[in-house]
Amino acid sequence: MLEIALGTPPADIAGIVYRLGSDVVKTPLRAHEKNLDSIPFPAWQLLDLKKYPPLDSGVENGVDLAREPRVSVIFSRGCSGHCDFCSTWWIWRGWRCRSAVNMADELELLYRDFGIRHFSFADDSMTVNRERVISLCDEIISRGMRIAFHVTTRTDCVDAEMLAKMKAAGCYNISFGIETASPRLLTRLGKENTVEASERAIALCRQAGIRATALLIAGSVGETWETIRETVAFLRKTRPDRVGCVGGLWVLPGTKLYRDCVSRGLINEDFWLTDEPYMTYTAEHSLKELMRMRDRVSNYDSTLYKIVARIKRTLRWPA
Repeated sequence: MLEIALGTPPADIAGIVYRLGSDVVKTPLRAHEKNLDSIPFPAWQLLDLKKYPPLDSGVENGVDLAREPRVSVIFSRGCSGHCDFCSTWWIWRGWRCRSAVNMADELELLYRDFGIRHFSFADDSMTVNRERVISLCDEIISRGMRIAFHVTTRTDCVDAEMLAKMKAAGCYNISFGIETASPRLLTRLGKENTVEASERAIALCRQAGIRATALLIAGSVGETWETIRETVAFLRKTRPDRVGCVGGLWVLPGTKLYRDCVSRGLINEDFWLTDEPYMTYTAEHSLKELMRMRDRVSNYDSTLYKIVARIKRTLRWPA
Protein backbone atom coordinates (compact mmCIF):
# COMPACT_ATOMS: atom_id res chain seq x y z
CA MET A 1 0.00 0.00 0.00
CA LEU A 2 2.85 2.38 0.80
CA GLU A 3 4.48 1.77 -2.58
CA ILE A 4 1.18 2.37 -4.36
CA ALA A 5 0.62 5.58 -2.39
CA LEU A 6 4.14 6.76 -3.27
CA GLY A 7 3.39 6.29 -6.97
CA THR A 8 5.75 3.37 -7.57
CA PRO A 9 5.08 1.90 -11.05
CA PRO A 10 2.82 -1.18 -10.65
CA ALA A 11 5.29 -3.39 -12.53
CA ASP A 12 7.85 -2.68 -9.80
CA ILE A 13 5.55 -3.67 -6.91
CA ALA A 14 5.70 -7.34 -5.95
CA GLY A 15 2.56 -9.19 -4.90
CA ILE A 16 -0.18 -7.31 -6.76
CA VAL A 17 -2.49 -7.86 -9.71
CA TYR A 18 -3.45 -4.93 -11.96
CA ARG A 19 -4.92 -4.08 -15.35
CA LEU A 20 -2.75 -2.83 -18.21
CA GLY A 21 -5.09 -1.92 -21.01
CA SER A 22 -7.10 -5.07 -21.72
CA ASP A 23 -4.55 -7.33 -20.01
CA VAL A 24 -4.39 -8.52 -16.41
CA VAL A 25 -0.86 -8.49 -15.00
CA LYS A 26 0.25 -10.43 -11.93
CA THR A 27 3.60 -9.42 -10.45
CA PRO A 28 5.98 -11.88 -8.70
CA LEU A 29 5.07 -13.20 -5.27
CA ARG A 30 5.93 -10.79 -2.49
CA ALA A 31 8.30 -11.95 0.26
CA HIS A 32 6.70 -12.05 3.69
CA GLU A 33 8.14 -10.02 6.53
CA LYS A 34 9.81 -12.59 8.78
CA ASN A 35 10.61 -10.18 11.60
CA LEU A 36 7.17 -9.11 12.79
CA ASP A 37 8.77 -6.93 15.49
CA SER A 38 9.87 -4.57 12.72
CA ILE A 39 6.26 -3.63 11.97
CA PRO A 40 5.09 -0.51 13.89
CA PHE A 41 2.13 -0.74 16.28
CA PRO A 42 -1.23 0.39 14.90
CA ALA A 43 -2.03 4.10 15.33
CA TRP A 44 -4.21 3.38 18.33
CA GLN A 45 -4.45 7.11 19.14
CA LEU A 46 -6.65 7.60 16.08
CA LEU A 47 -9.41 5.44 17.60
CA ASP A 48 -11.75 5.94 20.53
CA LEU A 49 -11.20 2.47 21.99
CA LYS A 50 -13.73 3.01 24.77
CA LYS A 51 -16.48 2.86 22.14
CA TYR A 52 -15.70 -0.77 21.37
CA PRO A 53 -18.15 -3.32 22.85
CA PRO A 54 -17.32 -5.58 25.85
CA LEU A 55 -18.49 -8.83 24.13
CA ASP A 56 -18.49 -11.10 27.19
CA SER A 57 -19.66 -11.50 30.79
CA GLY A 58 -18.29 -12.23 34.24
CA VAL A 59 -15.28 -10.91 36.14
CA GLU A 60 -11.87 -12.36 35.24
CA ASN A 61 -8.57 -11.33 36.83
CA GLY A 62 -10.34 -8.31 38.27
CA VAL A 63 -11.71 -7.24 34.88
CA ASP A 64 -15.47 -6.85 34.43
CA LEU A 65 -15.92 -8.38 30.96
CA ALA A 66 -19.43 -6.99 30.61
CA ARG A 67 -18.21 -3.41 31.02
CA GLU A 68 -14.69 -3.22 29.63
CA PRO A 69 -14.34 -2.82 25.83
CA ARG A 70 -12.59 -5.76 24.17
CA VAL A 71 -9.78 -4.74 21.83
CA SER A 72 -8.24 -7.11 19.27
CA VAL A 73 -4.49 -7.59 18.99
CA ILE A 74 -2.39 -10.01 16.92
CA PHE A 75 0.56 -12.04 18.22
CA SER A 76 1.11 -14.36 15.25
CA ARG A 77 0.31 -14.88 11.59
CA GLY A 78 -0.71 -18.10 9.90
CA CYS A 79 -1.30 -21.58 11.28
CA SER A 80 0.63 -24.81 11.71
CA GLY A 81 -2.25 -26.78 10.18
CA HIS A 82 -3.12 -27.35 6.53
CA CYS A 83 -6.90 -27.77 6.56
CA ASP A 84 -8.50 -28.26 3.13
CA PHE A 85 -11.15 -25.61 3.79
CA CYS A 86 -8.91 -22.91 5.30
CA SER A 87 -7.09 -20.13 3.46
CA THR A 88 -5.05 -18.90 6.46
CA TRP A 89 -2.04 -21.18 6.15
CA TRP A 90 -2.09 -20.84 2.34
CA ILE A 91 -2.09 -17.03 2.44
CA TRP A 92 0.54 -16.68 5.18
CA ARG A 93 2.61 -19.66 3.98
CA GLY A 94 3.39 -21.05 7.42
CA TRP A 95 3.32 -19.64 10.96
CA ARG A 96 5.42 -16.97 12.62
CA CYS A 97 5.00 -14.69 15.60
CA ARG A 98 6.26 -11.57 17.33
CA SER A 99 8.63 -11.66 20.27
CA ALA A 100 7.12 -11.77 23.74
CA VAL A 101 8.64 -8.40 24.62
CA ASN A 102 7.28 -6.70 21.48
CA MET A 103 3.78 -8.04 22.07
CA ALA A 104 3.89 -7.10 25.74
CA ASP A 105 5.03 -3.59 24.80
CA GLU A 106 1.89 -3.10 22.72
CA LEU A 107 -0.34 -4.52 25.45
CA GLU A 108 1.29 -2.20 27.97
CA LEU A 109 0.80 0.78 25.68
CA LEU A 110 -2.92 0.01 25.47
CA TYR A 111 -3.08 -0.75 29.19
CA ARG A 112 -1.20 2.31 30.50
CA ASP A 113 -2.08 4.99 27.92
CA PHE A 114 -5.61 3.98 26.91
CA GLY A 115 -6.90 2.12 29.96
CA ILE A 116 -7.67 -1.07 28.07
CA ARG A 117 -8.07 -4.17 30.26
CA HIS A 118 -9.87 -6.60 27.97
CA PHE A 119 -8.20 -8.14 24.90
CA SER A 120 -8.86 -10.68 22.18
CA PHE A 121 -5.93 -12.26 20.36
CA ALA A 122 -7.17 -12.44 16.78
CA ASP A 123 -4.59 -15.06 15.77
CA ASP A 124 -5.84 -18.17 14.01
CA SER A 125 -3.54 -20.33 16.14
CA MET A 126 -2.00 -18.29 18.92
CA THR A 127 -0.22 -21.03 20.91
CA VAL A 128 1.87 -22.83 18.28
CA ASN A 129 5.14 -21.81 19.99
CA ARG A 130 4.67 -22.75 23.66
CA GLU A 131 7.93 -21.13 24.83
CA ARG A 132 6.98 -17.82 23.17
CA VAL A 133 3.50 -17.93 24.76
CA ILE A 134 4.87 -18.70 28.21
CA SER A 135 7.38 -15.85 27.84
CA LEU A 136 4.57 -13.48 26.87
CA CYS A 137 2.59 -14.49 29.95
CA ASP A 138 5.67 -13.91 32.12
CA GLU A 139 6.02 -10.43 30.60
CA ILE A 140 2.37 -9.61 31.33
CA ILE A 141 2.71 -10.76 34.93
CA SER A 142 6.07 -9.12 35.63
CA ARG A 143 4.82 -5.77 34.29
CA GLY A 144 1.87 -5.85 36.69
CA MET A 145 -0.83 -5.76 34.02
CA ARG A 146 -4.17 -6.98 35.37
CA ILE A 147 -5.84 -7.88 32.09
CA ALA A 148 -8.26 -10.47 30.73
CA PHE A 149 -7.89 -12.00 27.30
CA HIS A 150 -9.39 -14.51 24.89
CA VAL A 151 -7.45 -16.56 22.32
CA THR A 152 -8.12 -18.99 19.47
CA THR A 153 -5.91 -21.98 18.70
CA ARG A 154 -5.67 -25.70 17.85
CA THR A 155 -6.33 -28.40 20.43
CA ASP A 156 -2.95 -30.04 19.79
CA CYS A 157 -1.12 -26.82 20.68
CA VAL A 158 -1.82 -26.59 24.43
CA ASP A 159 -0.51 -28.33 27.55
CA ALA A 160 -1.05 -28.07 31.30
CA GLU A 161 1.98 -25.86 32.04
CA MET A 162 1.15 -23.40 29.28
CA LEU A 163 -2.51 -23.16 30.30
CA ALA A 164 -1.62 -22.56 33.96
CA LYS A 165 0.66 -19.71 32.91
CA MET A 166 -1.99 -18.28 30.56
CA LYS A 167 -4.57 -18.37 33.34
CA ALA A 168 -2.21 -16.52 35.68
CA ALA A 169 -1.68 -13.86 33.00
CA GLY A 170 -5.43 -13.32 32.52
CA CYS A 171 -6.60 -15.80 29.87
CA TYR A 172 -10.25 -16.61 30.52
CA ASN A 173 -11.37 -18.35 27.32
CA ILE A 174 -9.82 -20.39 24.52
CA SER A 175 -11.72 -21.09 21.31
CA PHE A 176 -10.58 -24.34 19.70
CA GLY A 177 -11.04 -25.09 15.99
CA ILE A 178 -12.35 -28.63 16.43
CA GLU A 179 -14.70 -28.72 13.38
CA THR A 180 -16.01 -32.28 13.92
CA ALA A 181 -15.66 -35.28 16.22
CA SER A 182 -15.72 -37.76 13.37
CA PRO A 183 -12.24 -39.25 12.79
CA ARG A 184 -13.20 -39.96 9.19
CA LEU A 185 -14.18 -36.35 8.53
CA LEU A 186 -11.09 -35.00 10.28
CA THR A 187 -8.99 -36.96 7.81
CA ARG A 188 -11.12 -35.87 4.88
CA LEU A 189 -10.79 -32.21 5.90
CA GLY A 190 -7.01 -32.45 6.22
CA LYS A 191 -7.32 -31.37 9.85
CA GLU A 192 -4.13 -33.13 11.00
CA ASN A 193 -5.59 -33.56 14.48
CA THR A 194 -7.49 -36.12 16.54
CA VAL A 195 -10.64 -36.34 18.62
CA GLU A 196 -8.48 -37.45 21.56
CA ALA A 197 -6.42 -34.23 21.37
CA SER A 198 -9.63 -32.18 21.49
CA GLU A 199 -10.93 -34.13 24.47
CA ARG A 200 -7.64 -33.58 26.27
CA ALA A 201 -7.52 -29.85 25.50
CA ILE A 202 -11.00 -29.22 26.91
CA ALA A 203 -10.18 -31.25 30.04
CA LEU A 204 -6.92 -29.33 30.55
CA CYS A 205 -8.75 -26.00 30.22
CA ARG A 206 -11.21 -27.09 32.88
CA GLN A 207 -8.35 -28.03 35.20
CA ALA A 208 -6.70 -24.65 34.59
CA GLY A 209 -9.91 -22.71 35.17
CA ILE A 210 -10.12 -21.45 31.58
CA ARG A 211 -13.35 -21.59 29.61
CA ALA A 212 -13.23 -23.74 26.48
CA THR A 213 -15.24 -22.93 23.36
CA ALA A 214 -15.66 -25.65 20.72
CA LEU A 215 -15.76 -24.23 17.19
CA LEU A 216 -17.51 -26.68 14.88
CA ILE A 217 -18.71 -27.08 11.29
CA ALA A 218 -21.99 -28.86 10.57
CA GLY A 219 -22.11 -29.96 6.95
CA SER A 220 -18.53 -30.77 5.98
CA VAL A 221 -17.67 -32.83 2.93
CA GLY A 222 -18.90 -36.32 3.73
CA GLU A 223 -21.08 -35.18 6.64
CA THR A 224 -23.98 -37.49 7.53
CA TRP A 225 -26.40 -37.66 10.42
CA GLU A 226 -24.20 -40.41 11.82
CA THR A 227 -21.15 -38.09 11.91
CA ILE A 228 -23.34 -35.38 13.43
CA ARG A 229 -24.23 -37.86 16.19
CA GLU A 230 -20.50 -38.47 16.73
CA THR A 231 -20.01 -34.75 17.30
CA VAL A 232 -23.01 -34.57 19.62
CA ALA A 233 -21.65 -37.51 21.64
CA PHE A 234 -18.28 -35.74 21.87
CA LEU A 235 -19.93 -32.57 23.20
CA ARG A 236 -21.92 -34.49 25.77
CA LYS A 237 -18.73 -36.20 26.92
CA THR A 238 -16.43 -33.18 27.05
CA ARG A 239 -18.95 -30.49 28.10
CA PRO A 240 -17.23 -27.40 26.63
CA ASP A 241 -18.33 -24.11 28.14
CA ARG A 242 -19.52 -22.83 24.80
CA VAL A 243 -20.23 -24.14 21.31
CA GLY A 244 -19.87 -22.08 18.16
CA CYS A 245 -21.24 -23.97 15.17
CA VAL A 246 -21.26 -22.84 11.54
CA GLY A 247 -24.08 -24.30 9.47
CA GLY A 248 -22.39 -25.44 6.30
CA LEU A 249 -18.81 -25.48 5.05
CA TRP A 250 -17.63 -22.20 3.51
CA VAL A 251 -15.83 -22.51 0.18
CA LEU A 252 -13.01 -19.95 0.12
CA PRO A 253 -10.72 -19.18 -2.86
CA GLY A 254 -7.23 -20.65 -2.79
CA THR A 255 -8.21 -23.65 -0.69
CA LYS A 256 -8.07 -27.31 -1.68
CA LEU A 257 -11.83 -27.43 -1.10
CA TYR A 258 -12.28 -24.62 -3.63
CA ARG A 259 -10.16 -26.40 -6.24
CA ASP A 260 -12.14 -29.59 -5.69
CA CYS A 261 -15.42 -27.71 -6.12
CA VAL A 262 -14.15 -26.11 -9.33
CA SER A 263 -13.11 -29.50 -10.73
CA ARG A 264 -16.56 -30.87 -9.93
CA GLY A 265 -18.32 -27.95 -11.59
CA LEU A 266 -19.86 -26.71 -8.33
CA ILE A 267 -18.40 -23.21 -8.63
CA ASN A 268 -16.56 -21.08 -11.20
CA GLU A 269 -14.88 -17.69 -11.21
CA ASP A 270 -18.15 -15.93 -12.08
CA PHE A 271 -19.27 -16.53 -8.49
CA TRP A 272 -16.98 -13.72 -7.30
CA LEU A 273 -18.90 -11.23 -9.44
CA THR A 274 -21.96 -11.78 -7.22
CA ASP A 275 -22.67 -10.12 -3.88
CA GLU A 276 -22.03 -13.33 -1.94
CA PRO A 277 -18.82 -13.31 0.19
CA TYR A 278 -18.42 -17.09 0.01
CA MET A 279 -20.20 -20.19 -1.24
CA THR A 280 -21.66 -22.71 1.19
CA TYR A 281 -20.94 -26.32 0.25
CA THR A 282 -24.33 -27.83 -0.66
CA ALA A 283 -23.30 -30.73 -2.89
CA GLU A 284 -24.57 -33.26 -0.34
CA HIS A 285 -27.16 -31.39 1.75
CA SER A 286 -29.56 -28.52 1.18
CA LEU A 287 -29.21 -25.29 3.14
CA LYS A 288 -32.29 -26.27 5.12
CA GLU A 289 -30.73 -29.60 6.06
CA LEU A 290 -27.45 -27.87 6.98
CA MET A 291 -29.34 -25.58 9.35
CA ARG A 292 -30.94 -28.63 10.95
CA MET A 293 -27.50 -30.13 11.44
CA ARG A 294 -26.20 -26.88 12.90
CA ASP A 295 -29.10 -26.63 15.32
CA ARG A 296 -28.63 -30.24 16.40
CA VAL A 297 -24.99 -29.60 17.26
CA SER A 298 -25.59 -26.19 18.86
CA ASN A 299 -28.37 -27.57 21.05
CA TYR A 300 -26.67 -30.89 21.75
CA ASP A 301 -27.87 -31.08 25.34
CA SER A 302 -31.16 -29.22 25.31
CA THR A 303 -34.25 -30.73 26.90
CA LEU A 304 -36.28 -30.00 23.76
CA TYR A 305 -33.98 -32.05 21.56
CA LYS A 306 -34.09 -34.94 24.01
CA ILE A 307 -37.90 -34.91 23.97
CA VAL A 308 -38.07 -34.69 20.17
CA ALA A 309 -35.49 -37.48 19.80
CA ARG A 310 -37.49 -39.71 22.13
CA ILE A 311 -40.68 -39.09 20.14
CA LYS A 312 -38.89 -39.85 16.87
CA ARG A 313 -37.51 -43.10 18.25
CA THR A 314 -40.98 -44.07 19.43
CA LEU A 315 -42.51 -43.31 16.03
CA ARG A 316 -39.46 -44.67 14.17
CA TRP A 317 -38.86 -41.41 12.31
CA PRO A 318 -35.48 -40.65 10.74
CA ALA A 319 -33.02 -38.63 12.90
